Amino acid sequence: MKIHEYLYIIVSFLLVSILACQQTKPEEKTEKPEHKHIPGQEIIVKTTVAKQTDFNNEFISNGKLGAIKKAGLHFLTGGLLSKINVKNGSFVQKGQTIAQLKNTEQQNNMLTAQAALEKASLEKQSLLLEYAGSTDTASLPATIIQNLAIRSGFNSALVELKKAKYELQKTTLKAPFSGKIANLKLKAHNLINTGDVFCTILDNNNYEAEFYIVENELKFLNNKPVVKITTISNDSVFYKAKISEINPTVNKNGLVNIKAVTKNKNKGLLDGMNIKIIVNYFIPNQIIVPKNALVIRSGKPVVFTYQNGLAKWNYVKISAENSTSYALSEGINKGDTIIVSNNLNLAHDAFVKTESF
Repeated sequence: MKIHEYLYIIVSFLLVSILACQQTKPEEKTEKPEHKHIPGQEIIVKTTVAKQTDFNNEFISNGKLGAIKKAGLHFLTGGLLSKINVKNGSFVQKGQTIAQLKNTEQQNNMLTAQAALEKASLEKQSLLLEYAGSTDTASLPATIIQNLAIRSGFNSALVELKKAKYELQKTTLKAPFSGKIANLKLKAHNLINTGDVFCTILDNNNYEAEFYIVENELKFLNNKPVVKITTISNDSVFYKAKISEINPTVNKNGLVNIKAVTKNKNKGLLDGMNIKIIVNYFIPNQIIVPKNALVIRSGKPVVFTYQNGLAKWNYVKISAENSTSYALSEGINKGDTIIVSNNLNLAHDAFVKTESF
């Protein structure tokens, strides 16, 4: 083998070795950047202290409001409306006349019945004179007096007068109790049939809320919970209510029908209103934090605590909640300093500066 061939082999070997060394060069190690504390550039946060106490839990349901005393009023006979004394929203006292049907025929019938009774009364007196020589019945047996009343037609005339009075009364519609008029649609001179509802009367002072709860919440009603009602149209005003009825059945959707009564304290409630019912009850010995202390990270609830200038990330477990707070069963201890502001983008061990809440 010639010298230049040896040199070619040696040079080729060296080139292959160099290339192999370059391809197997170890990767450079990367390290997570450290948080650098730059005074004056800390995140400003507000804090509070986690407390352990009885937690005011609540559940909310939607429902309907109805007057406790409510009735659809109708005439007991049909006819032509001659007079209407009320309008929708009118307040009426018990026994007050609401409307009147044309009753000329009924009045004539009653006058006829009164005349017949008077005639029968004279016939009865005539029979008494004929039988006893006097109209004084004090000494006569009751059976004799009764027989004479029948023979004279007095008893029959009395019955006919009572019937005529009743037929006349059916042409007048009166309030069965004090309340407000609603759902009045007819006008004077309209025809109304027997049994048609003329209007509705309702007591505007006391209302009943009807709503549903899931069956696993039923146990909380045994502790006499506080019930509040607010309307969809004005959710800033609350009415205290008291559970009045629990239907002892669970429907196909797993719901239980509940009723609660309340007073219309400022006359802001109306029959048929859509309402929200808030039921409050207490759970003893809970770790409580404000709702703004909790954030969601990777789909899990997290609360940041403050420790020596750093924000610490804590996974938590929620056991209950109300409109302002969470009760936690894991993750936070009594007395921990909780961050409640500027926590949406906080990182673990971020430098923070506190303001008391």
